[in-house]
Amino acid sequence: MKYLFTDSVLLFFILTSIACQKNQSSQVNVNQSDSLFYKGADVSFLPAIENTSFQYLDASGKAVPLLQQLKMANVSLIRLRLWVNPTDSFANFQNMKRLHLQAQQMGFHTLLSVHYSDTWADPSAQSIPASWSQNNFQELKKQLYAYTAQLAAEFKPNYIQIGNEINNGFLWPIGSYSNKAQFVSLIDTAIQAVRLYSPSSKIVLHYAGHQYAGAFFSQFTHSDYDVIGLSYYPIWHGKSIDTLAINCNTLYQSFHKPILICETAYPFTLLWNDNTNNILGLNNQLLPGFSATPEGQKAYMETLVQQLKNNNHVIGVCYWGAEWVSFKGPLSTQGSSWENQAWFDFNNKALPVLNYKN
Repeated sequence: MKYLFTDSVLLFFILTSIACQKNQSSQVNVNQSDSLFYKGADVSFLPAIENTSFQYLDASGKAVPLLQQLKMANVSLIRLRLWVNPTDSFANFQNMKRLHLQAQQMGFHTLLSVHYSDTWADPSAQSIPASWSQNNFQELKKQLYAYTAQLAAEFKPNYIQIGNEINNGFLWPIGSYSNKAQFVSLIDTAIQAVRLYSPSSKIVLHYAGHQYAGAFFSQFTHSDYDVIGLSYYPIWHGKSIDTLAINCNTLYQSFHKPILICETAYPFTLLWNDNTNNILGLNNQLLPGFSATPEGQKAYMETLVQQLKNNNHVIGVCYWGAEWVSFKGPLSTQGSSWENQAWFDFNNKALPVLNYKN
């Protein structure tokens, strides 16, 4: 789906989407219970995996659809990644909207991770969508508003990230961190679109890490967002869960926003199941006290959750790549770089981490 908005198309979309909102017969309740601590999982590769013959097995070896297994394991939050015009058709608008609706119908709360790119967006890469690349700053703001308004109106997620791991800005070069005023203005533009088209959605700003998060979020003291989102991977963000918990408390005291760990993961082995190089595979990349075993993976998640849950400013933890198994086969060189951190072993069976205590 291409998103090429003129002023007239934008006006048409605004009017028609408002009408559609008024005619909706049902809307998902997005209010989080005060006592709910989210057990989350990002399952964005699922459309691609479901297009193959791969089957997820439960611990007994029975084939059970992934979302059904997550539901039985008390997962309460499903996170989905959305790219603008990806070459990988499985990460497109239609597939993510279908999966998002399925998750909502099954009773999950949802978190939409909007990358504002045609491909991966993270601190090292925030490439502007190709179809937006000729826009100047003011034109880009209109494009951004229209696109975000469409997502908000059609998805109505419980939570929506304005960008993914935006430590260094997004929509480069116009919205890069070096252009702070434009960066903040673009964020505020997207926030305004969400407030109008899905007012009950909670808005997340997502930072990778925690050590320098205070300086980052100090830029947004006048921005109307709801939740501080963080990524925490021991390989990149420090090997102390205690320090993470302390910094979460400091962030809350500074900005008075609840905190959601949008991404984390841990290996159940240092081996591999396809010919794609894995991101994590060395002993020195592990967190002390947590082995790369099924038991160590589960213990990591339970320890992380319990220490953050005791900090009542953190509202949940979302696991990244829970579903990203070697679904393209053992010989693939373009398969999963994460299969040793998934929630399913190399025989496709559910690992103990699936049922970690929350």
